[in-house]
Amino acid sequence: ILELLEIGAGARLLDAGCGQGRHLRQFLACGLEATGLDFSGDMLKAARRSGLPEPSLVQGDIRRPPFPDESFDAVASLYTAFGFFDDPAEDLTALRAFRRSLRPGGWLILETIHAGAAARSWPADKAYPLGPSITGRERNRLDWELDRETGTLDQVVTVEGPDAAPRVFATRLRIYSRQRLTHLLEAAGFVDIACMEGLRTDPDAAPSFGPLRPDSSRIACIGRRPAHADA
Repeated sequence: ILELLEIGAGARLLDAGCGQGRHLRQFLACGLEATGLDFSGDMLKAARRSGLPEPSLVQGDIRRPPFPDESFDAVASLYTAFGFFDDPAEDLTALRAFRRSLRPGGWLILETIHAGAAARSWPADKAYPLGPSITGRERNRLDWELDRETGTLDQVVTVEGPDAAPRVFATRLRIYSRQRLTHLLEAAGFVDIACMEGLRTDPDAAPSFGPLRPDSSRIACIGRRPAHADA
């Protein structure tokens, strides 16, 4: 990721939608001046309990980041932290906010579920291990727009374990094709856009950030804020 973003130790990075901080921790370990932004106070509490430093964690909305413009050398939105707003127009609002947050010439990486062939055969029910004696169970419904370039995934996840009552989480997520994500990034003012395989999620998946395939289950797109401050 650091190679894609053309940054190294000392660079300022915004982890937009950092959750409990699993990527933020790695960015900090690489020597970046990384800041995690998340709307959920509960997620940020969990990040603090895990030992992440308080100054690196900020609560706020990715559509209106609480930072001055041009505060960061790079912005990362990883592992499906994008596409949850009720109004699809807000996705473009968030991308424009990412662009404003970047210094001229800075890069964004956006990684999420790919609206490709794999999504079209998404299972209605799925179960998988989350740890010793802990199981996750999904119920999924995926509705497509007429052009099949954008879908809405309604997902209910139940986490079951032997020592506690089941926990249930419900989400609604918009997923995009390569073409649609590219158009959104262009509309937000990004240039030099490229899309590729997203983060590897299982041993049989294609390597992370390799060539994007029609059946890729995840997608990563990069885009650069133009080098001129007024662009």
